[in-house]
Amino acid sequence: MSSLTKAILTFLLTVIIGWWVTGIAFKAAPSPEQNQDDAPASLLGPRGQGHEMDALSPIDRNGPNWLEEELEVLQQIAGASIEQLEAWMQASSGDRQKLGWLATKMAELDPERAFAFVERYDSYHRLQGIVMSVWMKADLHTALSEGIKLDPAGWSLGNAMDHIDSDSVREAFTFLKEHGWDQSNPDLLANMIDAFYGSDPKEAASLGLELAMRGYEQGLGNVLDLWTRASPDKALHWVQSLESPIERERALEILAFEWPSSAQAQGLETLWPLLTTDAQKGRFITKLGLAIEDPADLQRVLTWSDDHLTNESQRQKVLERMVSSSATRQQPELLAKVLPEMTASMRSSQDVLRATERWAETDTAGFSTWLEGQDSDWIQEVGQLALFNHHAKENPLEALHHLPEASPKGNLGRNHANTLGHLFTSIEAEGGDISSLAKTLPDSTREMAWTAYAESAARQRPAEVMTMLQQQNDPEAVNDALHYTAGYWAAEDPEAAADWVAQLDESEGRGYAMGNVVDNWARLDREAAIRWLSDQPDSPNRDQAADRLLTSLVDYDPETALSLLQSLGTVSDTHRDSLQQSLQTIAQRDLEKAQRLMEAIPMDAAVREQVRTSLDEAAALQAFLMKRP
Repeated sequence: MSSLTKAILTFLLTVIIGWWVTGIAFKAAPSPEQNQDDAPASLLGPRGQGHEMDALSPIDRNGPNWLEEELEVLQQIAGASIEQLEAWMQASSGDRQKLGWLATKMAELDPERAFAFVERYDSYHRLQGIVMSVWMKADLHTALSEGIKLDPAGWSLGNAMDHIDSDSVREAFTFLKEHGWDQSNPDLLANMIDAFYGSDPKEAASLGLELAMRGYEQGLGNVLDLWTRASPDKALHWVQSLESPIERERALEILAFEWPSSAQAQGLETLWPLLTTDAQKGRFITKLGLAIEDPADLQRVLTWSDDHLTNESQRQKVLERMVSSSATRQQPELLAKVLPEMTASMRSSQDVLRATERWAETDTAGFSTWLEGQDSDWIQEVGQLALFNHHAKENPLEALHHLPEASPKGNLGRNHANTLGHLFTSIEAEGGDISSLAKTLPDSTREMAWTAYAESAARQRPAEVMTMLQQQNDPEAVNDALHYTAGYWAAEDPEAAADWVAQLDESEGRGYAMGNVVDNWARLDREAAIRWLSDQPDSPNRDQAADRLLTSLVDYDPETALSLLQSLGTVSDTHRDSLQQSLQTIAQRDLEKAQRLMEAIPMDAAVREQVRTSLDEAAALQAFLMKRP
């Protein structure tokens, strides 16, 4: 299947699923009192066949038939009973997309039952929000009346608002306000206010201001963000028209923060003179200088900052945001003026490097000429690194003539090492001698460069890279690179990689290397990797490697994680978290099995008590959920 065909099919499937999830395909959902047989027919298939199906069809989303497989699953779901849907949801706990589809269909059949059932799979109320949105489309007032009882915190109601139309949101806002939610759940109502903006911006702003005066400014902020993008003058006029001085000052503060970057120069003339408090001025300055595209506006903001900002910290923040904007645009005149004025704390930021790199790429000669005229050491450091990075991309061999005179430190040093690592790979591919090149580098840079080289080259040819690194007469510089490469070597020849790790001294980062090897080995032969690790002497290094492997196992194969823990001997506090997480994952499917395993595995008394408590809590929660109607 070509990439274009796949893109088209993805789009079509997205549309179909979008219709389905938002209720267009499934029409209106019945109320809980309606019989399933009375529910409207679905677009994707007949009802009442779910009890005949044992399991949902699998989906290989990386396979060539992923589209047909997803449509087949949707067809199964469309024809299922609610009992079958519940069984499928229990078996699909790790598949976020399937859970959403199942919750949507369950809500169509019996929203109240669905709302209670999905809670156990719904840490962030996403599924309950889906159920609630389907319910709202069928019967808004019934859904809201039941929703405020079933979910007094309002999490699912808030999530549902993203899936219903603005008219329904406005109606829901009125309903909830009448039921006192502007007092009990003001955050929820604040996030619903922008639904009023399309029909009446002034009404939306007034509703937002009412909540903002009580400390919940998100609603007014959303409205003013939309309004100032469309017409900043009208938004400002509304604020100025407020009769109450207290309300006007509060609205000005929020407007100052929401003022758009595209109108910053205008805001300096029209909005800034109206700002009288430090809070108002501070919030306006928070975004000043960010994402300005017009060079003339940038110059106006820079000039204004020089004339009006007496607080040097504020001025430096404006300069930093200007440089950040320049990192994605060609603005050499701005950089030439701003960079020399930046303080030391701002100079090592990645935005500074990206901006100078862009200048070097778009006008290498002009940048080089400008750099020659700069006396500042830090500008020379950043500028030389920018030129080197540019040449490394264009011509690796030519880049060697532009190595920075001194090794950069901090973030710039790490960037330099990564560039050198890729440069090593490019030069090696052209037959160059990277060993000789490495010897010309300072110690700290050389070590990071070798590691970056290993990260890049060892993915394709780990054994070759391992041999080359071992031939270097520079053990301290290549040590980390060797450990990193060992992991990739294990994916190609795990036993050879394991033999190499076994001969390392305890002081050479053996635990890190063991972890890399055993984690990659387990992807090929899990039992062999665990057997090898279990045979290693008990030591902190073995514990470190075991933790690396356990992190990969506890979620998708908790039984194997427990087998590994048992093979290591009595579980102590070192591996308590992995043990507890593995048992909790099993408990989601089979609580009794998790409890049996917990009693059978050797562990310290304190660890057993903590694990037992966590499983008891899980059992109590499960019992409570099963009793809910």
